[in-house]
Parts: sequence; C-alpha cells; structure tokens
Amino acid sequence: MTVEHLQFIDGDAFMVGVAVLMEAGADWFSVGGNQVRINGGVDLDDEQRAELDKLTVHAVPALDGAPVAAEPQTEFVPATQVATLAAAVDTPPRTGPGATRDAWSAWADQNKVPYPEGASRDEIIAAVDAARSQEAPGDS
Repeated sequence: MTVEHLQFIDGDAFMVGVAVLMEAGADWFSVGGNQVRINGGVDLDDEQRAELDKLTVHAVPALDGAPVAAEPQTEFVPATQVATLAAAVDTPPRTGPGATRDAWSAWADQNKVPYPEGASRDEIIAAVDAARSQEAPGDS
C-alpha cells in the first residue's frame, strides 16, 4: 500500500514519524494538526510501516490528488521543540543501512549524550531518547 497522508497521535509521534519518513526517502510536508502529506506517496518496508502504525491515528491510502482537509494549526511551536525535531532528523537511522552502533555512538558523543561503556546500539538509542525526553518542556 502506498501511503500519501498520515495523522500522528501527538507532537512526539509526529517528530519520530517524520524521522521514519525521511529514512524511507519520502518527500513530505506538514499540513498542520500533526498531519503530513507525502508527495507522490511512499512505499514503506514492513518495519517502517509497523513503526508508523504505532504513531498514527490512521494511514490514508492514495487520495487521487484530492485536497487534504487538515485542522488549522493554532499553536505556535516553541523553539525548543523545533530544535528537538531537528535533532530527530539528523540522528542516524534506527533501521536499515547506517543504523549501526558506531553511527549512534558517534552521534551521542558529538551531542554529549552519556551512555554506559560497552553499550549496545539499542542501549545508546534508549539513552538518546531519554536525553531528548528530558529536554522537551511541557511534554506529558
């Protein structure tokens, strides 16, 4: 199934979902209300689809060019959340090519995220996620 429109459950899910879409090579743009429109759709592998299924309210298949009716975005996004999104985008991929322990440890070291010596890739990712959740104000 080719996905062209996604509505995420909340702002945190939006940030993680955008990272998954970028990993999949999607050309996307926000339409407000934690929703994205994907230009030309994107074919997802099983792991990406499973991750997005956990993050979205629903996935809408091809809309044949119909306009997306999105709720207007009435909230301003604080600069700290924009920085958090930017950090999510430039982290190494979580799956697929480039999702290595070395890539994650280098990213964590560069961004001063502590992790235990000898930590596995998944443990380093968990440390990065934990550090991000402490930095995002107002999240609940």
